[in-house]
Amino acid sequence: MKQRGGKWSLKYKRSINCKRPRGFSQRQHCKYGRKRSSRRKHK
Repeated sequence: MKQRGGKWSLKYKRSINCKRPRGFSQRQHCKYGRKRSSRRKHK
């Protein structure tokens, strides 16, 4: 079980529903984690 405690996959991050976050980590991700990822622009 190396996956636990490691980085979250992009698929997992996108699957988090910020209207109903499950647990502390997801709530924090919705509050602070999403701000950084939404600013990026790809050409």
